[in-house]
Amino acid sequence: MHELSLLETFERAGEYTDLCGELPVQDVAVMRFMLAVLHTVLPRYYPSGSERENFEDSDEALDCWQEIWGNRKFPMDIIRKYLESQRESLWLFHPEKPFWQTPKASIGTEYGAAKLNGELSESSNKTRLFQSSSGESKNVMTYSQAARWLLYMNGFDDTSSKPTSEGKKKYGKLLSPGAGWLGKLGLITLQGENLFETLMLNLVLLDSNGDIYPPPTPVWELTEMPSRERQEITVPNNLAALYTLQSRRLLLKRSDEGVVGYSLLGGDFFISENAFIEPMTIWTGTRNKKTKKYEPPYKPRRHNKSRQFWREFSSVYPATDDAEGHHQPGVLTWYSMLQNSDCISERRMLKTKIMSVQYGDKDFFVSNTYSDKLTMHDEIMTEYNGEWRSMIIGAIKKCDTISMHIRNLANDIFIASGGDEIKNDYAEAAQAEYYRLIDISFREWLSGLDPSEQLAEDMAKEWKRKAIDIAERYAKKLADKAGLQAFAGKEIKLNDKSASRYYSVPLALNMFDAKMYKIKQEVK
Repeated sequence: MHELSLLETFERAGEYTDLCGELPVQDVAVMRFMLAVLHTVLPRYYPSGSERENFEDSDEALDCWQEIWGNRKFPMDIIRKYLESQRESLWLFHPEKPFWQTPKASIGTEYGAAKLNGELSESSNKTRLFQSSSGESKNVMTYSQAARWLLYMNGFDDTSSKPTSEGKKKYGKLLSPGAGWLGKLGLITLQGENLFETLMLNLVLLDSNGDIYPPPTPVWELTEMPSRERQEITVPNNLAALYTLQSRRLLLKRSDEGVVGYSLLGGDFFISENAFIEPMTIWTGTRNKKTKKYEPPYKPRRHNKSRQFWREFSSVYPATDDAEGHHQPGVLTWYSMLQNSDCISERRMLKTKIMSVQYGDKDFFVSNTYSDKLTMHDEIMTEYNGEWRSMIIGAIKKCDTISMHIRNLANDIFIASGGDEIKNDYAEAAQAEYYRLIDISFREWLSGLDPSEQLAEDMAKEWKRKAIDIAERYAKKLADKAGLQAFAGKEIKLNDKSASRYYSVPLALNMFDAKMYKIKQEVK
């Protein structure tokens, strides 16, 4: 693991597998900063170094992307030229305009370095056997560490800070900006074979309609950094502005040893509904109470850490906006554009990564971080009729059905053993365990799908056989673990008290086997 300067990271991106900071969610904050640089440089400079105002049209943007992709390296002459022109704006402790900070934030809530460190902030809510930082290292940071956590804190900060009396006096009632913008998202990015590919695959040069963005306006180019406390703004219209959004106003504090703390104010926020300028999130529609269907407006939705990534397949990889409230993430729409325009002509494995920060009550503190990856053939994304995606979604729904049969079996065994709760932790744990047991097998099956070599119907049957086999072996294990009382059984009164039902392991297994028999008929 190496620590590189910003310029070195661009120059040597092809040599490294990925960013490797303290947390995956920190890495995505750093990646968005790097993408903001690319979104600023590429529309403004021709490869020769001469300047332009912006891409003329979508074809020019795609040509630029394809040329860089084909060269397998970034155009360092223009990147170096731009970064040199912004040297002072990228200076962490510039006396007047410190990088990514607001001098007026000095009146805000004060914190020590341990709060800036997302690892320590998150781990304060649970016991850790091995701390990544201890002693003095908890209270002092190097400048490079502080720069990384500065980007993280801007995007993922919790809601614990309070508005200042000065801000309330000056602006009246101050609305809560909520968690930082990235903390509100179910983050999703595309992964390449190295850092160069990852940056390029997430370099979304066209909006969801296939149009170029307005000229880039990164925050460091502003004459004066935004300073108003808790300010509602309009949705940014270009990705350089979005990726440098100041969700928080921060000001680092240092001593002779390093960075020792910071002060913080609430920053810019905007209404998230249908804010499709954001390409790195999954979206969920609003459920109509009358029709029970999902419809616009769409909002970003955080990931559920209790669900494996593949169980979110229908919301992450929808073919179109549909009745279940799915809207395709922008990075996947962009990838489809690259495929359709032959910018990516080779057959590739599509690697997708999701990340989220988990918060406590009312987002008042960070409780955990979460990340997961999924790999599948990119031709699945090009199926215009959606046959393969529909097949995969069907396979996942079959897993859900089988898991409910497992849950019911476990519930019946629990009651037969003497339990008296229809809804119980034992049944819920058994259902979760089934998902855990099939997790690796499903990922392997998904990554092995190849639309050019296989039939969707055959692969659906292959997975059902695997899912059934795992379920039946697990059901036997549940039965074997049950005690003698569970085999003898127990009779309980039903709700109306006039009828009763007998519970025992043999009866529970018979009902489970009957359900599985129906599913087996589908694969003959």
